[in-house]
Formats: sequence, C-alpha cells, structure tokens
Amino acid sequence: MAPNVGLYAASKGAVEGFTRSLALELAPRNIRINVISPGAIDTPMFTKMGLTEEQQKMVADHHIASIPLKRFGAPAEVAEAVLAQIECSYVTGSIWTVDGGVDA
Repeated sequence: MAPNVGLYAASKGAVEGFTRSLALELAPRNIRINVISPGAIDTPMFTKMGLTEEQQKMVADHHIASIPLKRFGAPAEVAEAVLAQIECSYVTGSIWTVDGGVDA
C-alpha cells in the first residue's frame, strides 16, 4: 500500500460527510453545497513526483488500466462538472465523481 493512503481516504470521507452536513445546515438559506471528486486527471502532477519518464509511463499505464474509459480525464472535463452543478439548482449535498467510471 502506498504511504498515507489511510490519511487520504479518511480526509475524503471527512470532506464528503462535511459536504452533506453543511448542505443540510445551509439549505434553509438557499445555499447549496456540493463537491467535485475527480479521479485521475491529466495534469502536471505525474511529472512532479520525482519519477523518471519510464516510471511515469508505468504509473500512468497502471492507472489507465483501472479506468473503464481507458484514459485520464482532462481538466476541462472537471470544469464542465463544476459548471453543470451551477445550473442544477435543485442539487445539494451531492458528491459528483468525475473519474471515468472507476467508482461505478
């Protein structure tokens, strides 16, 4: 298991619980609270991990193999989810997963 996976998982759970609680608390004021939960997104993150190019490719290939859509997401696709939330005025307390089907 990779280092700090437990901390990462716990923090994700905390964010999701906080989102739902805050959504209920602020709904009477017409304030909506939702969260975007992105999966593997094609950003410079992999190049900043201190890996060689060959290692980066191995890590990327491993991730892509686990994604049903068989590719990384694009930052614009995460932005589209954010913009969609703005238009959905009856949605609050939701976790919008943008991960190519990994959590399906």
